[in-house]
Amino acid sequence: MNPELPSIGRPGVVVGGRFVLEALIGRGAVGEVWRANHTALGIPIALKLVSGAGADPEIVSRVVVEARSAAVIDSAHVVRILDQGEEGGVAWIAMELLEGESLADRLARQGRLSPIEVVRILAEVARGVSRAHEKGIVHRDLKPANIFLARVDGGEIAKVLDFGIAKVRGLEAVQTRQGIVVGTPAYMSREQVLGGRAVDHHADLWAIAVIAYECLEGELPYLATSMAEVFVQIAAPSGLLRRPLASASFAAWFERATLPVPEQRFATAPELVAALASALGVPAPSSMAGQAPPLDGRAVGSATSRVLVVAVFALGTLALILLVALVVELRGRSAPPTELARGASSESVPPAAGPSPGGAQGDATAPSAAASSAAAPLAPPEAPQSAAPSASAAGSSSARPAPRPMSDRWGI
Repeated sequence: MNPELPSIGRPGVVVGGRFVLEALIGRGAVGEVWRANHTALGIPIALKLVSGAGADPEIVSRVVVEARSAAVIDSAHVVRILDQGEEGGVAWIAMELLEGESLADRLARQGRLSPIEVVRILAEVARGVSRAHEKGIVHRDLKPANIFLARVDGGEIAKVLDFGIAKVRGLEAVQTRQGIVVGTPAYMSREQVLGGRAVDHHADLWAIAVIAYECLEGELPYLATSMAEVFVQIAAPSGLLRRPLASASFAAWFERATLPVPEQRFATAPELVAALASALGVPAPSSMAGQAPPLDGRAVGSATSRVLVVAVFALGTLALILLVALVVELRGRSAPPTELARGASSESVPPAAGPSPGGAQGDATAPSAAASSAAAPLAPPEAPQSAAPSASAAGSSSARPAPRPMSDRWGI
């Protein structure tokens, strides 16, 4: 924050008819960010004020681009825009109030970050940026100062800020004037510096690669003493890497991420970060898994539906098999073994003319039992209780088993 710059706002001023300025959060060359109160909702918000809107129409255009760009990106990793407008020569944007620190502040405090922390932060940045790319929006000014590490529910989440110089498909009429180099030089891609071709999403991927280098190495990848030398190194056809790195896998990743030809670099932000995790030997976040070949969303949804149908069918078949096995098991347990033997012998042995010699058990007694059961009337409910002694006395040729209920004969 530069105290020499004149202040745009002051505490107590009402902006947009409903935002009351409370405290200054930060200040830049042409703008300020204030903590304000949303009087209609009674919630704290952040209000960005940009001066000079009355004298320079391009300032208003940038505010419109920033507000519209962030507003249409549905991602938890992009700051949420509430409203925007212009009043008294000052353009303003109302957005969610974040508590935490920028990645630039953390690097200034810690110097460098661990590989796991770098992958976690950049994976979240990649999610927000990839959603912007899906909407045809290129940020064009990704840098540590525009990545905010917000404290949320006891944890931390990375959010992308400041789409003020974003390139938005469909808003070409309010873009920065052609031929003007925009962005922060140290994080600009080769095509941004040279200006010979249209800037697309590859410029944001280049910036993420430079941010990863800075977070891991504690310095930028250039060997330069002036901004002109930085531009020369960025524009060099031999590639960006100038400093030797201890990790060969990380060096290979960085070289690919900053190749002079955009189409030879990584294709998407998730793919870029997934490859970074692999190069650093740390686990990739779950949302980055399988990102190397970009997948069509409709194909993924169709494949998932097919898998679910097959899984449901397989579970239903298994349940049916288990049910049949259970019924068979219960029926087998309900029929006494001796009765099963009788049923089997009644089909295989012809009726005997008289009692068998020696009173042998088994097949000799089964025909008479089956015949008597068929001829006898249905027994009362108490019959099963008297049938047990008869079955146990089957060795006597003169004993006749008591008739059993029809339901008991079938084991049900």
